[in-house]
Amino acid sequence: MIQITKFLNDNGSPFTVNIYPFISLYIDSNFPVEYVFFDGNATPVNDGGTTYTNMFDANYDSLVWALQKNGFTNMGIIVEIDYATMIRHRLEIINIGDFNLNI
Repeated sequence: MIQITKFLNDNGSPFTVNIYPFISLYIDSNFPVEYVFFDGNATPVNDGGTTYTNMFDANYDSLVWALQKNGFTNMGIIVEIDYATMIRHRLEIINIGDFNLNI
C-alpha cells in the first residue's frame, strides 16, 4: 500500500478512498444510527482530545493520520461515499435526504 501511495504522491495524484460511515451498522445492529449522519444529534465522543459526532469525520481523520504518519503530509484526498450501501441497509429514504443535506 505504501508503494502505491508513494507512486500517487510522487506523480501529484490524490489518494482516493471510499469512506462508509454506516458500515458500523452492518457490524453491530446496536450501533447508534445518529453517528451515520451529519446532523449534529449524536452525543460527542472524545478520542484523545478530538471530538467526533459522526463516523465520517473519525474515518477521515484516521486516514489523514495514517498518511501523515507515513510521510504523505500534503497529499490530496478524494472521498467517495457509497449510497448503495445505505439503501441495502434499509435506511429510510428521508434519512438519505438528511445525509445529503448535512454532508
